[in-house]
Amino acid sequence: MADEEHGIGISRIKEIIGMMPVTFVPQTPPYIKGVVNLRGKIIPVVELQIKFGIGEADYTEKTCIIIIGNQRRGYSSLMGILVDSVSEVLEVKREDIEGTPDFGDRLNIDYISGIAK
Repeated sequence: MADEEHGIGISRIKEIIGMMPVTFVPQTPPYIKGVVNLRGKIIPVVELQIKFGIGEADYTEKTCIIIIGNQRRGYSSLMGILVDSVSEVLEVKREDIEGTPDFGDRLNIDYISGIAK
């Protein structure tokens, strides 16, 4: 995103798919691009650049959707996130992960589990 690399725990990733048509859903926040029909399952798609206030991404031939699994309150769901590209699977040792920075109480940083060195 925006010339930065970000990571997702491999156990959360269910599938990586090429860009496909996303159906707009009215009255959703701007960061919800819509939904895709993936083998009969309707999956919401989020554009993280908009969600994080970076702006809308330029789609290229490398743009893809990562399907991730979410667990909330005992309920399992799938969600797609739009990414500029997927570069590699990288194993990061636990000792090479710095804890979540302290931004104070006013900022929700639940989406950050740590920073790889």
